[in-house]
Amino acid sequence: MKQVRIQPYFSNGKLSGALLYGIKDDSFLHAAGFRNGDIIQTVDGNEISSPGEALAVLQALQEGKAGSQTIPATLLRQGKTMEIML
Repeated sequence: MKQVRIQPYFSNGKLSGALLYGIKDDSFLHAAGFRNGDIIQTVDGNEISSPGEALAVLQALQEGKAGSQTIPATLLRQGKTMEIML
C-alpha cells in the first residue's frame, strides 16, 4: 500500500498500536478520517498488535472488503483518544 507508511508504536515499552504517516490529502485514508501521526489502537474492538495487522485492515478497507457495514476504530491523535467509523 503506497498511500501510507506504518510503523510500530510503543508506549512504556509495550506495543500499543501502529503509527500512520505519509498519508496524502487525496488518498482514501484521508477521506476515511485518518491523519498523519495517528496511532491505530483498535479496529472493531480488536487491539492492533503489529504494523502488519494495521496494514491488512487498511488494505481490506481500500478493497471494499468491509462491505456496507461501518467498523469502529480507536485512534490516538495528538495525545487524545478518539473513535472514527470506517
